[in-house]
Amino acid sequence: MRVLVLDTIHGGQELAHYLRGSGHFTDTVDVYRGRSGIDAETALARDYDLAVAPIHLDPAHPFLRELTIPLISHHQAVRWILGTDIPSPLVEVTGARGKTTTACALASLMNGPGILHTSLGTFRYPECTLLWRKSITPASLVPAAREAVRIRGWCIGEVSLGFTGAGDHGIITSGDDYLFAGGRRHAREEKVRSGQGLPYLLVAPGIESPGAVPVGSVATVQGETCTVRCGGETARFDSPLLSLDGYRMPLMLA
Repeated sequence: MRVLVLDTIHGGQELAHYLRGSGHFTDTVDVYRGRSGIDAETALARDYDLAVAPIHLDPAHPFLRELTIPLISHHQAVRWILGTDIPSPLVEVTGARGKTTTACALASLMNGPGILHTSLGTFRYPECTLLWRKSITPASLVPAAREAVRIRGWCIGEVSLGFTGAGDHGIITSGDDYLFAGGRRHAREEKVRSGQGLPYLLVAPGIESPGAVPVGSVATVQGETCTVRCGGETARFDSPLLSLDGYRMPLMLA
């Protein structure tokens, strides 16, 4: 396919690189700075089968209004790039706050080898060895997932502004909302929408999503004790961190 990838500074270059590696022809356009790739005029004069744009690009951007070809998001492109070569389990974590704490707490509970990808860095478990530091744009999930496949382990990854849909588990860590994409989109709504294709979705309080599991229906906290009831089984753990607002919800979600 001939693919046009927009936004080279938030993972677009990486997505174009992965697509080229799969045999596709790609061009890139730096829609924010105009410093890399080809210019918009050249891109609009060429023929493409598909365009890839970040979810945070203003839908009213003049370039988008000129496109007449199918358009997918960077998140959807990651799912396409990963295909069926996906680690198991792959847990995607998104939300306005609490993502890193939730992801790290969950990684500490996992058995066997795995990859933890967060805004703090990407780590190989159980050694907790730092592999690299990247952003949590959707494109950054690709090398983390591929490394997890290589070591035959699990993968837990933070993703900004929603899910790629490549994972089999998703967690929305907070119900906080804000506007993005030129003030035309709601972050909470986008995260809920992108999670609809996941087999399992766990959500923090304040989020309504069809088919999702509210964390309060399976985990409750009293003092420094968390009780989890799921699948007919009950488990408890104690931690002084449960008494702190910043840690209580991430630990419940994990």
